[in-house]
Amino acid sequence: MSLFNEKMTIQKNALALAFASRDGFAMRDILEAIDYTSSRQYVHRIVKKMVANGELRAKGSGRARKYITTNLNHIDLKKISLKKLTSEESLWKKISQEEYPWIESLPKRIFDILQFIVTEMVNNVIDHASAKNVSYHFSQEEDYIQGIIQDDGIGVFQKVKKQLNLESHLIAAQKILEGKTTTARDAHSGEGIFFSSKAAGLFTLEANGLSLIVDNYYKKDTTVKNIDENSTEEHVQKKGTAIRFHIFVDDARKLSEIFQAYTNDDTYRFDTTKITVQLYTINTQFVSRSEAKRIMTSLAEKGFDRIIFDYQHVTHIGQGFADEIYRVSKNIWPHITIDSINMNDVVKMMVNHAQASI
Repeated sequence: MSLFNEKMTIQKNALALAFASRDGFAMRDILEAIDYTSSRQYVHRIVKKMVANGELRAKGSGRARKYITTNLNHIDLKKISLKKLTSEESLWKKISQEEYPWIESLPKRIFDILQFIVTEMVNNVIDHASAKNVSYHFSQEEDYIQGIIQDDGIGVFQKVKKQLNLESHLIAAQKILEGKTTTARDAHSGEGIFFSSKAAGLFTLEANGLSLIVDNYYKKDTTVKNIDENSTEEHVQKKGTAIRFHIFVDDARKLSEIFQAYTNDDTYRFDTTKITVQLYTINTQFVSRSEAKRIMTSLAEKGFDRIIFDYQHVTHIGQGFADEIYRVSKNIWPHITIDSINMNDVVKMMVNHAQASI
C-alpha cells in the first residue's frame, strides 16, 4: 500500500468511526478498524493532524482520550412535521427523487439497503416515537453513504422499557437486539430495527442516555455505551432517538442475503436470532442463571427456532449460565437449535461441560 493510500484509509476510517458514535473512538478502535496494517505512531500522527485541521476533536487524556467528529455540528438537517407526513413511502420519494437525487443513481445493492433502513426507521417514528417532527440528512462519500434520522419523541429505549415493564434502558436495548420486540404487536412485527442494524455497515441507535452501536464492517461486534445527555455540544441528541448509519461501497452483502441469514429457507419466517453475550456482562462479572433463563424464555416465546450465542470479547461464563442455556433450556425446548460462535477455550470448556450433562 502506498503512503497516500495508507493515509487515506486511516482518514476514512477515522471519520466513519467518529460519525458512528458521538462518544468518539479510541486509538485502539481505529487500529482494529484498519487491522493493524499501520503502526500506532503513524496512525496517531494522522489523527493528530486531523484534529489540527478541525476534522476531529480530542477529549480526555492518556489512555482515556477519544476523538469525536466536528462535522455533526454543521450538518443541515432537514425537518418535517409528522402532521404533514402521510407515510414513510411519501417521505422516501421526496428524499430520493427531490432532495437527494443522487440516490436514484446508486448501485441496486446500496439503493435497496438505504431504502429499507430509511422507510423502516421513519415508520418507527410515525408509529412509536410520540414525536412531533422527524429530521434527516444523507450524504454520498467516495467510500460510503451515511445517513442520520432523528426525532423529538420519547426515545426508543424508554418506549420499550415502559411498554414492556422492563427494569432498565439497557434491558430494553437487549430486547430490541433479540428481534421481534415491538410495542404494537398488532401493527408491527418488531423486525425493523433488527434488520436495519444488520443491513448497515455501521449502525448507531442513540436515546435515553444510551448509544447502541452495531458494527458489521470493522470489528463486527455490538456495543452499548452510556452517553452524556447533559453535554453542551450542539450535536448531542437532547430528546428522542437518533439513528446514524453507514453503507460501505465495498461491503458486498445484499439485502436479500442479510434476510436469508435469519429466515427459514422454506417458509421465509424470521426464525433465527443472534445474542451478543457481551452486552449481558455489563456491570457484572458473570451472567447469572436467572438472566440466561430470561433470555431463553423470551426467545422461545417469540418463536425462534435457532439461536446463535456470540461470545466475542467474553473471557469466561459462569456454570449456572452455561447449564441453563445448554442443558436446562435444551430439555424444555428441544426443537430450538443453539449454536455458539467466537468462543475462547475457557468458554468452550464450560459449554461442552454443560452439553455433556444432557
